[in-house]
Amino acid sequence: MKILFISFLIMILSLEIGYAQFDYPYAVQGPEGIYVMCGNKIPKDFVYKIYRTNEGKEEWTMIKILSFKPNYDDFFQELLNVNSHNNIYDLPDEKFKPKIWEFIIKTGDVDSVPLYGGIPMYREALGTAFYDADVKQGITYKYKVIASGMKMTDKESITKPIKFTTVIPKIKLKSFYQDASENRIYLRFYAPEHTGLLKAKIFRCNYMQTDFTEIAPFVGLSNSHDSLFIGVIDTLVRIKNIYQYYAVPYDLYGNPGNPSDTIRIINLINKAESYIEALHTESIDSINSIEITWKCEVPEFLRTIDIYKSENYDKGYRHLGSVAPNDTSFMDNQVNPITTYFYYLIINNAYGQSIPSARITGMLGPVRKAEAPRELKAEAEKSVVVLTWRKPTADTRGYYIYRSEMNLGDSLTQITDIILTDSLNVEYIDSLKNVRSISLNYAVKSANTSYDISPFSEDVYVTPDIKLTLETPINLRAKYNDGKILLTWTDVQERDRNILGYNLYRKLLKTDGTDSTALVLINGKSEDNSLNYFDDSTAEEGYTYLYTVESFSIGESKSILSAPAQIEVPVFRPVSISSLNIARTNDGVTISWNRTMQDNIKEYRLYRLTQTSTTVLVTTLPSDTETYLDKNAPKGESCFYALTCVNKKNIESKIDEWVGAEK
Repeated sequence: MKILFISFLIMILSLEIGYAQFDYPYAVQGPEGIYVMCGNKIPKDFVYKIYRTNEGKEEWTMIKILSFKPNYDDFFQELLNVNSHNNIYDLPDEKFKPKIWEFIIKTGDVDSVPLYGGIPMYREALGTAFYDADVKQGITYKYKVIASGMKMTDKESITKPIKFTTVIPKIKLKSFYQDASENRIYLRFYAPEHTGLLKAKIFRCNYMQTDFTEIAPFVGLSNSHDSLFIGVIDTLVRIKNIYQYYAVPYDLYGNPGNPSDTIRIINLINKAESYIEALHTESIDSINSIEITWKCEVPEFLRTIDIYKSENYDKGYRHLGSVAPNDTSFMDNQVNPITTYFYYLIINNAYGQSIPSARITGMLGPVRKAEAPRELKAEAEKSVVVLTWRKPTADTRGYYIYRSEMNLGDSLTQITDIILTDSLNVEYIDSLKNVRSISLNYAVKSANTSYDISPFSEDVYVTPDIKLTLETPINLRAKYNDGKILLTWTDVQERDRNILGYNLYRKLLKTDGTDSTALVLINGKSEDNSLNYFDDSTAEEGYTYLYTVESFSIGESKSILSAPAQIEVPVFRPVSISSLNIARTNDGVTISWNRTMQDNIKEYRLYRLTQTSTTVLVTTLPSDTETYLDKNAPKGESCFYALTCVNKKNIESKIDEWVGAEK
């Protein structure tokens, strides 16, 4: 299971609280054994001898001798071995191993190994803890620990008795949010009392098709007041599937808590999957019937289309009948002449029902045709869109609003039941609470007193004034090559079409890894910041940089910053001149050489060394110089010379050799 870095920090805080409750040595229950915590000192120059006795017995049996493995490979192999009997702990990535090892070899105390010293798996590998799996249910045990070494007096101590039973931590996860977006499902849980909570495993099944199995979604934890919140994003889902989920919490020692309640969720945004369009009635006088016709896309799980009828526009509708998904008409023969009837349709499928379609009138006689609304306008305000239009005809009595989210590729969909009004100028405020789009399209239909539905008005388009929750870029990588740092990341625009581009930030780090400068936007002048890569040519040699990236959309809509990428730019030092020719003359010492072929060299520095003096900088020369006369060379003793190169970044080559001149 992938857990965000913030969850690891929260976990460590919980671990430190948990360990502070005990005095060494102590024994604590694990899922299938007992952990014996010997002490906080790493046995680098001594050993821990562990003895065990059962309740009521006096004799002690030695069960383990613990010592520290001072070899890098041996330590991490031991870490892999101990993980096998309680694999709720995550093994470290290869890139983190050198840093972990650096902390370990510098200290003799597990509490001084930051972030990792509190985890039982690491304590076992460090030789300060032992997992006793050779225990039986219902038996009470005691452990004796002796710290023994050549340079110390043996120190003996005994744990409190511990009865090995099944332990269920008092950690309860409760679900309080779930949502589906067709290509992913979002779940949220919280633990009101979370002391000792280390991890939550997520289980899923296809409703009435498969058994529950553990899955590995994206999981993040956050702490607020006294509660711990767990966010889950499951991306391995299919549209139209019905899923069930539950979560199991685990404490520090691998003991599972009670499972959460089971959650059932349908992976669809529009559970109707379709909508009724081109709804029409026609009077068939020859058979005393009213024919209702429509158009409707037929999705996979559409069950029926239900027809409702009333003699009152506003109430009294009853179910008239149901038709098969592929049917596009229904004949109502229960009608009387010169009577107005009202109809609407509802789509019924495996996931639920649609809202009622636009209401339409049917009558055995002529009806007046409705006209489309006029002068439709749309204006975006904070979290809403205000629609205005003019009444088309005097007999207009109501309107239906239609909307589509353009960047998501939706077609116009009815979003309201009929809006009854006799105003000349009409206004409607559309809430954007559940809208995630940077472009919306609206149209309106009118209904007249003959209950006829007009065609669509002219379309209007608007950019909503909302702050979107955008997908955060992932997998940010930094690589230095040919004087530039290439930054790349996963292009999440493919999953979130609201994203317009990316903002890339950089900061300088001090040598100890702490922040040195604030984050600065570095791709603001890029010709195309919708790309998921960037060449940073301004990074300087010898410095360490930290990068992070965010996605952005219209207005102030931005994602949270990505996980950072850190890189140290190496220093490329030039090479000294090795072709020196030295000759003494009456005027001094003549030094000559071949001009360097290296790029970006701005000057040479000539150094002199004698048997009676330290190194002296003789002179600084332009890079096109090939000879120099040292008039101040001491006479009567040997002189040695070296010529270094200095590049345009003021980085000087090292002196590799000295060339001598005789007395």
